Amino acid sequence: MSNLHPHPQEAALLRWLDGELPPGEAREMERHLEGCGQCRAEVEDLRDTLADCLRYRQQVLEAWLPPPPQPWADLRGGFGRIDAELGRTPWWRRLGAGIHPPVRWALAAAAALMVACGIFYQLRETPSVQAAALLERATVAAQKLPPVPRRVRIRSKTAQMVRAVGPAASLPLPQEPQAPALEALFQAAHWGWEDPLSARAFAGWRGSLSEKHDAVTSADGAFKIRTETTEGELAAASLTLRAADLRPTAARLEFRNQDWVEMSEVTEDRTENDGATVAPHAFEPSVRRAEPSRSAASPSGETASISGELQVLAALHGIEADLGDPVEVSRAGGRVMVSGVGIAPQRQQQIHQALDGIPNVSVDFPEPVPGGAPASPGTPPASQPPAAVPSGEPPGVPSGAGVAGRVERQLGGHPQFQRFSSQMLDWNESALSRAYAIERLAQRFPAGAEASLSAADRRTLRQMTRDHAAALAGVLTKMRTTLEPVLAALGGRSGHRPQPAEAWQPAAEDLLVTAQHVELQLSVMLGVAPADGSTFSASQLLADLAHLDDDIARCQSLLALE
Repeated sequence: MSNLHPHPQEAALLRWLDGELPPGEAREMERHLEGCGQCRAEVEDLRDTLADCLRYRQQVLEAWLPPPPQPWADLRGGFGRIDAELGRTPWWRRLGAGIHPPVRWALAAAAALMVACGIFYQLRETPSVQAAALLERATVAAQKLPPVPRRVRIRSKTAQMVRAVGPAASLPLPQEPQAPALEALFQAAHWGWEDPLSARAFAGWRGSLSEKHDAVTSADGAFKIRTETTEGELAAASLTLRAADLRPTAARLEFRNQDWVEMSEVTEDRTENDGATVAPHAFEPSVRRAEPSRSAASPSGETASISGELQVLAALHGIEADLGDPVEVSRAGGRVMVSGVGIAPQRQQQIHQALDGIPNVSVDFPEPVPGGAPASPGTPPASQPPAAVPSGEPPGVPSGAGVAGRVERQLGGHPQFQRFSSQMLDWNESALSRAYAIERLAQRFPAGAEASLSAADRRTLRQMTRDHAAALAGVLTKMRTTLEPVLAALGGRSGHRPQPAEAWQPAAEDLLVTAQHVELQLSVMLGVAPADGSTFSASQLLADLAHLDDDIARCQSLLALE
């Protein structure tokens, strides 16, 4: 001991007192204590301390200690029973049973998390797999079809046109002035311009993206693929495929600068949101040959009257050719003359079938002169900014991106704003076509002319007008339901104005003026109005919507009066 330390440490002295030192070290400790009085005194102090601790335990602490535990039982029998049970238990149960409960719970949670992640990954990847598979099948299906000329309607915020796709020689179209601007948009988006409404064009753009999010939906006999991305000029694009043959029927491109492009295949009729069928717009070029009239002539030599003109209009209304078709109806030389430029052959055939049985009617669809078709009577003319209707609100917000930006932030982002804007513009277009149809009937049959009609003809005239008013009311309901929460959040407040009771013809004119007010305010709100100094007021637009509702109700009530 003395070789290691001059004096042993206190811990070593305690172990010697407790008899815990090995025999060799204990003998060495005893020899050291025999010759070292200092260490002997320290040992005596330690013994006194231990004696005090023992007395404290016996006299104080034991009175408060719980009873001693039972002696250990013999566990050998229990171990034998456990071994026998383990022999009858599957290994995978034994694996979990041997883990401490907290650890087992942690492992179970980790396993559940791994399963959830696998399911999430599978669900996240499934739309992408579906989108890629649908696009590949649609591309293959298009390649198997013989080349057929098609016409594709392309529309943006500021331009629209119809261009030929496929064998252009069999479907010549004049050069469209909007083509360069639209082609530039497609080039910026890296979208195929030669055949823009195709699965190949969509797949080519989608395949160039390293980061994308796909969604595939199915409804009304069609698949819709929508892809969103953070790369490039396009923020999102969607393609609608007809389920029967995977033929593309519509597409939409949404740009990051709030621009958009919509495409659809031009068919003979196009169904709008209110259920009305609208033929291609008047600006669409046409190369159809003039078709001679096959209308019946009166065997008695009688001439057409205002009643015959109404009969023709009712027949056109029956096939919904009184909304967007560029059809002119007039009386000349004792006959009702029906003509139009830029009407597709199948639509011409439908008009002939509706009118050929009516006496003293001439139907003629001449070939248009170069440079495009004249403006259609069914196409709303460009209106001047209407005078503001007092609403009690402070001056409005200047037009431009400011209002559109506020609406975009309120709606939650650019894609939501683009969908909202497109829906509003479509509904507004449908509403205006109905308002113009009502106003044209009012101009063609003023109160004096209506009074000269027979009771049956008056009922026919009013029923046609009521049809348009009911369709307009349906579109307006959808517009107000969608717009009013947005306008209220912008601080708008609505109001109604009293309407005098009068004939339905003046009410129809007021209705059109109010519809033009709605169009102007909505265009400024969505950032598509021309820079003419127009201002936007949420209260003004709310008031105009309410006024239009009042005008429709007033017109309907007056039409119900006989």
